[in-house]
Amino acid sequence: MMLSLLTIVLIAFIPIATTLRCESGSDVLYQSYECPAEIDQCFKFVCNITNGQQAYVNRGCSLLQACQSNLDTCRTAGGQGQCYHCNNGDDCNGTSLTVASLTAILSGLLLFLLFVRI
Repeated sequence: MMLSLLTIVLIAFIPIATTLRCESGSDVLYQSYECPAEIDQCFKFVCNITNGQQAYVNRGCSLLQACQSNLDTCRTAGGQGQCYHCNNGDDCNGTSLTVASLTAILSGLLLFLLFVRI
């Protein structure tokens, strides 16, 4: 009984998709998004205006033109931008705890609680 319960809980945390997921959107309005299969990196672009204040942040699946486009927009607004890339795990360009992570944790907890009662 305990072995099957452990198996079910572990299966709930195994990622199903093999494609990379990146946070996508700008500033605080972003969500996890599955990248096309040919994309293997996420990006995070930060634009700072001349007095050091952050003007905006943009995130997404890393496309060659994404950083250049953001850099042009940032410069037009009088700012300086920096583009960061990562490929060390899903949503590596976002916050540490996403809605997808919370969903997986809650699903595993629910399965655990259901099987403990039996």
